[in-house]
Amino acid sequence: MLISALQLAGFGVRRFTAATNVVREAENAPPVLFLLDLMLPGTDGFELCRWIRKNESLKEIPIIVLTAKTGRADRELAFEVGADDYVTKPFSPSDLIMRVRTLCKQV
Repeated sequence: MLISALQLAGFGVRRFTAATNVVREAENAPPVLFLLDLMLPGTDGFELCRWIRKNESLKEIPIIVLTAKTGRADRELAFEVGADDYVTKPFSPSDLIMRVRTLCKQV
């Protein structure tokens, strides 16, 4: 549903089900923004966020964290490792699209 909403809003979307290939793929074709779930198989979203921020060619790309984790500690950690925004589930697709547009304008 989220992918469809983003595409209808005019955004191209690439979906990954694991963190392992994200950085390499993004280096080959840099996105304008990352949407990261914190709960990924293998490596979690916090670690992926760290990897992106340490990568010279990707570190300036905005990151929005999407998660079911509503705790203050998770929110603080996400911002510490480099997230630009933090959205908890459930969320309105239109609200997320508004946040995506805002961050994409800042790039």
